[in-house]
Amino acid sequence: MIEAQSIKFREWRNIPINKKETKKAEKLSVNRKISPLRSLFKYLTTQTENDDGEPYFYRNVMLKIEVNKVKETLGASASRILTKIFHNDEDARFLEFVRHDYEKELPEKSRKLIYFKRDKERDFAILSLF
Repeated sequence: MIEAQSIKFREWRNIPINKKETKKAEKLSVNRKISPLRSLFKYLTTQTENDDGEPYFYRNVMLKIEVNKVKETLGASASRILTKIFHNDEDARFLEFVRHDYEKELPEKSRKLIYFKRDKERDFAILSLF
């Protein structure tokens, strides 16, 4: 049995993408899986008790597993976010596209078109909040 301390990021198995390709798990993806487990074990060892007043676990085994934080400079973070936000009047153009043009790009009599027409006003209202 492998000890929890010996598990390192580089030892994670390859993830199949399709029949011919695989990739390594990214640190951020691994952290997203480990973090909730750490929170759950912390909760079960420190904040909850069974009917006898005893904690569910006496030892938090997840404390032995390291979370490899991804360090990113402010500039890199700003560059990454910059590509995901609207600039100048792009937000208004996007809303106009959703309201008038997107429907024309969907195939006739498709489920996408049916659902879009059904939810158009709701979706537009939600999008205009942002």
